[in-house]
Amino acid sequence: MEKTKLIVREKPREATISRVADAHCHLFDVDPLAVESAIRAGVQIMVTNGVDTRTNMQTLGMHGKTGIYCMIGVHPNNAVGMGDEELDFNLGLIRSNSAKIVGIGEIGLDYTSAKTDADRKRQVDVFKKMLDAASKIRKPVSIHSREAIRDVFSILESYTEQKAHLHFFEGREADAKLAQKRGYYISVPYLKSAQRADAVRNIDISNIMVESDSPTAGSTPSDARLAVEFVAGLKGIDVAKAASATFENTKRLFNIDGSRFMRSGL
Repeated sequence: MEKTKLIVREKPREATISRVADAHCHLFDVDPLAVESAIRAGVQIMVTNGVDTRTNMQTLGMHGKTGIYCMIGVHPNNAVGMGDEELDFNLGLIRSNSAKIVGIGEIGLDYTSAKTDADRKRQVDVFKKMLDAASKIRKPVSIHSREAIRDVFSILESYTEQKAHLHFFEGREADAKLAQKRGYYISVPYLKSAQRADAVRNIDISNIMVESDSPTAGSTPSDARLAVEFVAGLKGIDVAKAASATFENTKRLFNIDGSRFMRSGL
């Protein structure tokens, strides 16, 4: 989950978007009415992430609800203060609930919050344990990276078969190209930055997803639609085409069964 001070929300254009996938959100902190509104707005997939023991339990409780796909993990900011016993409990949750989750997340590194070498070491240790767990159950991971992308890429070198996505992407164009080369995905919110725009412009849409990261900055899953428009503008393609491409990418990465969408002709 990211924090940001600036909200740049624009009114969606009058374009028909029949299906949208929110590749990263935190529904344990989102008003259920906002989730219902998103579904009505065409957000048919919402990949919700836990960040610690409490929210992992809440996230597992959402399993099976319409449009919701669950991931559980330990956020780097929570890893620092989490003891080994609690960490083992969360690793056990992952093992015992592997059939209920589409991946492990939110995990990663955040060097803006880890101010000491000991804190960074703890984040790295927990990140590796989460990657080990993902490897064992053969599930993708949703990675948080703040001022740590070099170390994230370095650690992932030891997990050559690991499917991964870098959420709320804040890397440079070169980082996005490396992610694409390795077969990773990046996901972007509607919050705009020149660096993020360069990254999106310069990799193939087959490696791009959209997200709301709700409730960050007051966002809701419906704001994934604005992220679709952001991607469409940068790629110079129709909004509906961007929505369809990012939707299919999300299904592919998280191995989401598409048969449930057949009745609507999607």
